[in-house]
Amino acid sequence: MEDQMRRVVVTGMGAICSHGNSVGEIFDAIEGGSNHISAIDQRTHFDSSLYKQTTGRVAAAVPYTDDELIERMGSEYAKELKRYDRHQLFARHAASEALLSAFKKLPHDRERFGVSVGTGDGGLTTGFESDVRLIKGEKGGKLSPFANLGELPNIFAGQIANHFGLKGPGFVHCTACAASAHAIMHGADQIKLDRADQMLVGGAEAAITPFGIASFAAQHAMGTDSRPYQAGRDGFVMGEGAAMLVLEALDHARARGATILAELVGYASTMDGVQGGAITAPDVQGGYRAAQLALDMADLFPEQIGYVNTHGTGTAADAIELDGIKKWSGSFAGDILVSSTKSWIGHLLGAAGAIESVLSIEMVRRGLVLPTRALTLENLDLACEGVDHVMSNARVQNFEYVLSNSFGFGGTNATLIFQRYDR
Repeated sequence: MEDQMRRVVVTGMGAICSHGNSVGEIFDAIEGGSNHISAIDQRTHFDSSLYKQTTGRVAAAVPYTDDELIERMGSEYAKELKRYDRHQLFARHAASEALLSAFKKLPHDRERFGVSVGTGDGGLTTGFESDVRLIKGEKGGKLSPFANLGELPNIFAGQIANHFGLKGPGFVHCTACAASAHAIMHGADQIKLDRADQMLVGGAEAAITPFGIASFAAQHAMGTDSRPYQAGRDGFVMGEGAAMLVLEALDHARARGATILAELVGYASTMDGVQGGAITAPDVQGGYRAAQLALDMADLFPEQIGYVNTHGTGTAADAIELDGIKKWSGSFAGDILVSSTKSWIGHLLGAAGAIESVLSIEMVRRGLVLPTRALTLENLDLACEGVDHVMSNARVQNFEYVLSNSFGFGGTNATLIFQRYDR
C-alpha cells in the first residue's frame, strides 16, 4: 500500500522566532553564535517580579511592543495587533514566507490546498490580557469582540486559510510539544491519500505569560539558561514564534517546476502508555518506537541517518531521549551527529516540531550542522555520552537523512525523517 501512495516533498518554508524574521535570518544568526535568551521584564512581556514563580525567569522572545512587532513583521500587521493573538500573527507571518518561497503566485484552484497546524497553548497571551482587563476593570472592564477568537487554539488555521484562500482539508493539533510535528504528519497523510495536492503545515506558540511561565516553574521544568546535555542543567527556556512548511505531492511539484527543498520520507507517532506512570514523565520505549517506526516507513538503516535534531530541552529527560537513540542506532550511535536547536531558540512548545523541521531541512541542504549552544566536553553530562554531540561550532558535514524528535506531556511522541532532495 505504501508504494502506491504519493511521495511528499517540501517546496516552501517560513519561520519567525527570537533569532529572526525568516528561515535564512534565523539559521545565520544561530550559526553566528547569536544568543537572544534574556530576562522577562515589563518591557518584554510582563513584570515578572509580581509573581513569585516567575521572578527572575528568562525566555527567548520575539520583540513584544506594538512598535517593535510592526518594525519586525511589517506595517501590514499594524491593524491586526488588536485583533489577533501573538501566536496567530506569528503563524500568518511564517505562512506568508513559506508560500512566497514555494510560489511566484498562488494557484488559482485551491480546493486541494489544505492546512494542518499545531499549538500547545493557543491564545494564552490574549487569555491573560483579557483576565487582567476584567479583574482590574481596565477599559471599562469590557472585552473586545475578538478576544474569544484570539484565545481559541483552533482559530489560526481558519485565519490562515481565509487569508490565502485555501479550501482543502483543515486540522489543528493540540498535542503539547509534539503538536506541529503531528500536524506535519497529518498533512502528509492527506497528500499520500490523494485528498490534497498541497498542504500548509506547521505550528505557532506565544506562551510567555505569567501562567505559561509559572505553571512550568511549579513543575521544576524551567531553567536559568538553555543547557541541553550539560551536567547540572536545570530545565528549559521558553521560546516563541512560528514555522510553516508547504508540503506537496512530488508529481504535482514536478509538474509545475517547483524547487524541491527536501522529501519527507518517514514519520511516526506513539504514546508512552505506561500504566500508572506520571503523565509528564517520558519513557524511553515511546521515543524509541516512534523513531523505529519512522525508520521502517522510510526503509532506512540506522547508519543512514546523518544527524538527529533532538527534542533536547535541557531537562533530565535529555538522557532518556539519548538512550532511545542509542537503542535504535545500536553500534552506530557514536557515528550519528546530535544537537539541540532549543539551546539557541528556546522551547517553542507546540511549534517546536515545525521550527526544528525547518532548521533540520536547512542543515541537510547546506551540509552544515548547528551545534548545541555552550556544550563542551568538560560540562557534558556523563549520562549523555555515547553519541557524537556537535558542540561549540557548526560542523560541515555532507549527509542525506535527518531525523527530528518531538515529545510532549501526556506521553505523546513524534519522529520525522527528511531526505535531502538533489535529484
